[in-house]
Amino acid sequence: MLNTMASSFAQDFDKLDVAVANADISSLKSTAHRLKSSLALAGENEFAKWMEILEYNSETELRGETVKDAHRSIIAGRDNLLRRINQQIEDLKK
Repeated sequence: MLNTMASSFAQDFDKLDVAVANADISSLKSTAHRLKSSLALAGENEFAKWMEILEYNSETELRGETVKDAHRSIIAGRDNLLRRINQQIEDLKK
């Protein structure tokens, strides 16, 4: 399950960046929702909360500070997140 999540996270983060840049509310909401569920399952509650902010505030605040702050936090932490998930996968293989 973690393998599947890890491979889709990078793609979904890229989709999220494009959706924010293009003000694509539909894509932003669906991608944030999908990531929110997966991140919560992986125990990444802080990231899941940021996705919730993006999902529920995208229509009214796509260019507002709430969405921008959440997106900046995601960008700043996603490399560490992906490393943690990959480390969990490696630990399970041992």
